[in-house]
Amino acid sequence: MNRLGFKSNIFLAPMAGITDKPMRRLVSSFGPGTVVSEMVAVNAVQRRNPKSYRIADVRDEPYPVVVQLVGGEASLFADVVKLIEELGAFSVDINMGCPVGKVIRKLRHGSIKRMRAKLRHWEKEYPAGLVTREQILQSWQAWDAHAAHGNTWTLRQQVRDRVQNILKEEI
Repeated sequence: MNRLGFKSNIFLAPMAGITDKPMRRLVSSFGPGTVVSEMVAVNAVQRRNPKSYRIADVRDEPYPVVVQLVGGEASLFADVVKLIEELGAFSVDINMGCPVGKVIRKLRHGSIKRMRAKLRHWEKEYPAGLVTREQILQSWQAWDAHAAHGNTWTLRQQVRDRVQNILKEEI
C-alpha cells in the first residue's frame, strides 16, 4: 500500500447513493483512511452531466478521495481521467465490469445502442473507404471483450455476423 501513496490500508468502498460527500466527511473524521466516491458514469462526466460532474468534483474535500469511474468504453477513460484529476481526485478507480444489476443493465443498453450505431456507420463508411478494416476490428474486439462479461452470447454472435458481412470475410 505504501508504494501507492495511501496513508492507510482502510478504504471506504464506493456505494452508489451512499458514499456521497457527507458520508465521506463523516468517515474521514474517524481517521486517516481512504474514501472512495460514489460510482460516476464515465460517459456522463465526459458530457459534463451536472449531477455526475458534482459527484466527481472533490476539490473542496480536505482528505484524499478516490473517484470511481464506471463504464464500458475504454476510449472514454483517458480524457475523463485527466478531467477527474483536475477536479481534485487523489486517485481513480476504473470499473469496467461491475456486477451490480442496475449498472450492468445501464451499460449493456448504452453499449448495445452505441454498437448498433457504429454498425450502421460502418455499413456505409467501409465500402466508401472512410473507415479501415483495422479500425472496425479494433473497435468491435474492444466492445466484444466488454460484452463478454454479461449474458450476451447471442448478441455478440449477431454483432460478429454483421461485422463479417461488412468486411466480407470471416473473423
